[in-house]
Amino acid sequence: MVLKQKKERRQQAVADEAISLLMKLEAKVGRKEDLKQDFVELGKRNINGAAAARISQVKSGLYSMEHSEKTAFKCGPLAVNSLLYIGKPVKGL
Repeated sequence: MVLKQKKERRQQAVADEAISLLMKLEAKVGRKEDLKQDFVELGKRNINGAAAARISQVKSGLYSMEHSEKTAFKCGPLAVNSLLYIGKPVKGL
C-alpha cells in the first residue's frame, strides 16, 4: 500500500509539473482563453512545490493580461526597440 501511494504521488508530481509548464508557455504567448480553461479544469486540485509557484505566477500574469494590457504584453514598440539595440552596449544608470 505504501509503495502504491508513493507511485501515485510521483505520478501526480509529474502531471503537476507538466500542466504548470504548459500554462507558463500559454501565458508567455498571451493565450488568455486557454489559461482560463486550464484553471477551470484544475479546479480545486492540490498542487505543491515548484508547480504550485509556477501556477501562481501564471495566475498573476493572467490578471495582468486582463486588467493592464499595456504593460502585460511586451510586443509592438517595445519589441521593435529591443531589436534596434541588439549588440549595442547598454548605458548604466
